[in-house]
Amino acid sequence: MKVFTLNAAILAAVSNAITPDETRYYLNGVYVEPVTDPETGKGVRFVATDGHILIAGYDPLSEATHPAILSMNFAAKALKPAKKDPEPRYLRAKIEKPETLTNGCVIAGPESDFMLDGIPLHEVDGTFPAYHRVIPAFLPKRKPGQKEPIYSFNPIFMAKFAKAFARVSDADTTSLILMQECQGAPMAVTALGVSNLIGVLMPRTGTPGDRPDWLDFTNTPSEQEKAA
Repeated sequence: MKVFTLNAAILAAVSNAITPDETRYYLNGVYVEPVTDPETGKGVRFVATDGHILIAGYDPLSEATHPAILSMNFAAKALKPAKKDPEPRYLRAKIEKPETLTNGCVIAGPESDFMLDGIPLHEVDGTFPAYHRVIPAFLPKRKPGQKEPIYSFNPIFMAKFAKAFARVSDADTTSLILMQECQGAPMAVTALGVSNLIGVLMPRTGTPGDRPDWLDFTNTPSEQEKAA
């Protein structure tokens, strides 16, 4: 029996890293991986990548009976948050037999395995990359009472820089180069192929976050490692 109960907001957020490149079909969906949370007994890790960026998320109340690459319409209305409901929304589907669906789900056609709250859902038959190998491991665990500040940068400003460099660049796309002398210093922003423009981004202070427990891969090896 296949069962998925997935946090809609996290599923939608992670889907921003999916590639539209059909030749890399195994990256055309969100990889969901069961990770048992000690408090809830449930838990799912969500991952998507297009080879350039990777987005991963975790929800301790989501459920998946097995790891799977799920391909679907990630712009569907069911994934959008309800304005009047502050609680996270969960999409649910359960299939006991290939031809019998419960919880109001119906088979959508030969290209879909089943439905997730009315959205045709297809399991991609492929192997998802060993994503944990590219997730930086330097996010530390703070000691109790440790309050050293960190410096952050607003992503809205980065979009402004990209737009500015695009206006004076001959290339179709512009790659930004970020350089910082030391932590807390202003960041210089330049771009490949552009020598007549520079940006400077001022940092702002914040409180550092701990490396979350769901990024601990020691007790939850990927399917690729299990098969090795």
